[in-house]
Amino acid sequence: AVEVEHNLALIIIVGEGMSHTIGIASKATTAFSKADINLEMVNQGSSELSMMFAVKAEDANRSVISLYNAFFNN
Repeated sequence: AVEVEHNLALIIIVGEGMSHTIGIASKATTAFSKADINLEMVNQGSSELSMMFAVKAEDANRSVISLYNAFFNN
């Protein structure tokens, strides 16, 4: 069976140091949680240089802002 989800946005965080830094996924998912954003999908590449999150398209801007604040405004 194939299911199609419409109106999703993909938000990707990328960083060379991600593979050696503990807690990146936790920091990102906590940011989404605090912004009251539900994750539809999470994917991490095998190289551990990026993580991809799918959120409702209407939450895309708040998602980016919440991640920015979590990683750069602490």
